[in-house]
Amino acid sequence: MSEKPFFPQPITSLPQADLPVPGMIGHLMQGLETQALFVDLEAGTEVKPHAHCAQWGVCLDGQVKMTIGQETRVFGPGQTYFIPEGVTHSGLSLTRCRVLDVFFDPKRYRAKT
Repeated sequence: MSEKPFFPQPITSLPQADLPVPGMIGHLMQGLETQALFVDLEAGTEVKPHAHCAQWGVCLDGQVKMTIGQETRVFGPGQTYFIPEGVTHSGLSLTRCRVLDVFFDPKRYRAKT
């Protein structure tokens, strides 16, 4: 019996974002002033330190360890995070993890072509 998909078909039919991180798949919902990214991360996926526009997110499933500025925390289902614009942050999925991220820049990511 196959595993039931976490995200429903209306989400997985959104364009895939062109993401530079192996083990990370994101489906992109585009707004006029923001982008939402429905992300599925394999266990052990590492997002190296970087900075960009402000970002709000919520862990939907699994656990992700994030360092935001100087603070490191583990986030689980239902827990939210906010990364102010220009603050360096990084992450490591401790398990398979699904998150929803909102970026306060409509050009943060592009769809894969």
